[in-house]
Amino acid sequence: MEKEYGISAHRVTIYEDTEQLCAFGFDIYTVKSTQNKYYLAPRLFDLPELKRLIDAVGSSKFITAKKSKELIAKLGQLGNRHNADELRHGCRSAQRVELICDNSVMDYIVDRFVDEVETAPLDESTFQASVDVAVSNPFFGWVFGFDGKIKIAAPEDVKKEYEAMLRKAFENN
Repeated sequence: MEKEYGISAHRVTIYEDTEQLCAFGFDIYTVKSTQNKYYLAPRLFDLPELKRLIDAVGSSKFITAKKSKELIAKLGQLGNRHNADELRHGCRSAQRVELICDNSVMDYIVDRFVDEVETAPLDESTFQASVDVAVSNPFFGWVFGFDGKIKIAAPEDVKKEYEAMLRKAFENN
């Protein structure tokens, strides 16, 4: 290190520094020899790629909420410990959401949520759907794509979060 970088260090200092880096979530690999060599291991996926994969799994139409949760947990393990909280924050576990839907979207609701949907007629033109979903921007985008034919009725915090996202999008244009 002194020859290449002008940094003098004792072997104990190097060991302590690599331990500290590992504690902060970096993957430091050691090649043991007469002169140990240390290097930062590359990740298979970087943080933005993992976020995209997690969003894709969370918004998938054909993966059940239970399987989605399992896959997202596995994807989170591909990142480092330092980013694990950020990956978990971006994806929430499934929760029950009540939707008010136009009858014309019944097939879309059933196809999207398969066995995880309960429906009940409200009147001649609408029905209520109760679904387990990972509440996220992809879910909100999916609802928005139906041009008002699907409305979030409950829980109130999910409804308010969707309204805030719509307001923010409107203000940014």
